[in-house]
Amino acid sequence: HTVYFTTDVTNFFGSRWRTQSCANGHAYKFRAVNGAVLTDISSRSARAVLAIEESSRFYVDGCAGYDIGTATFRPECVNVVSSDDVTIKNITLRIASTFDYASNSALRPTALAIGDSAYTAVTKLTVTGVDTNCRGADQAFGVFIEAPSTGTHANITVDGISIMGDGTCSTGATVPVSSRAFSVDKLKINGITHTGSDTPTLVLESSTSNCTASFVSN
Repeated sequence: HTVYFTTDVTNFFGSRWRTQSCANGHAYKFRAVNGAVLTDISSRSARAVLAIEESSRFYVDGCAGYDIGTATFRPECVNVVSSDDVTIKNITLRIASTFDYASNSALRPTALAIGDSAYTAVTKLTVTGVDTNCRGADQAFGVFIEAPSTGTHANITVDGISIMGDGTCSTGATVPVSSRAFSVDKLKINGITHTGSDTPTLVLESSTSNCTASFVSN
């Protein structure tokens, strides 16, 4: 990791960060941070961009990932686990056609990943603006909410998801999925724009309740 916090940190501020070729970890990883503001951060040719773990009162405005991911790790722009009161604005993910992950169904580019089977649930997460363009994957997610190890994700709002896949992957057409959710209560998704395939734009799996969604008309 280029930036890695592993102990208690309070009221941290950072802006205009750039990272190139961080192949084995998230470019920026925060664990046990109580109060943080990050603005204008990005990474290129890295495993992933930003991880927020076991943190609270976290604010991010502007997080971009370009050609991230490796042959072993899923391309992710932002990952949030075991955290509370997180606000994120303006997530951008760009994967080029030369990045072909179709040989491994687990390596699906994801702009925003919420939760992990090894972590507890996320509560009170607000996201505005998820812009995903993946031209080299068998499946790409704008937002993916995974079932946590314990608990149920709660009070998650995503306003504005744009996802596009143009099917230039060498082993098959790209299949973009706007959002997929497991084990979440009170999920609200507003304004989905979906381009590039006939697959479902929104997939709600088991243990998902009290959800609403709206779509942008073409």
